[in-house]
Amino acid sequence: LLIGFALMMVATAVAMLRGRRATDNAEADGRQRQLPVVKILAEGLVVGLVTGLVGAGGGFLVVPALVLLGGLSMPAAVGTSLVVIAMKSFAGLAGYLSTVQIDWRLALMVTAAAVVGGLIGARLTALIKPDVLRKGFGW
Repeated sequence: LLIGFALMMVATAVAMLRGRRATDNAEADGRQRQLPVVKILAEGLVVGLVTGLVGAGGGFLVVPALVLLGGLSMPAAVGTSLVVIAMKSFAGLAGYLSTVQIDWRLALMVTAAAVVGGLIGARLTALIKPDVLRKGFGW
């Protein structure tokens, strides 16, 4: 599992460093670009499986899927990824509530720190060019 996880991380990093290929000029023409729905759903399934197996991988797989397959900008992909991760986290919490003793004090402290960090990161995103952010994410 760890070797597979590491290989997936490397493949994702390489894809982010390369960027997405320009397939057509639909966006330049003002036309709506068709989303590769099957590829996006397959990527979502893979993200869910990897996250479920190794307990990590949500953000580092969702963001590249949204950027490379969905065609979103880095800031939009990061924001969308955070919504997806929050929903997956709530689902995971629901699954563990009846079987695991949760330290609510610790969970709330980590959550509060994550929210503050997310707000600071959102402000910093406006200062960084999306292409630089994409390459930094890859590295």
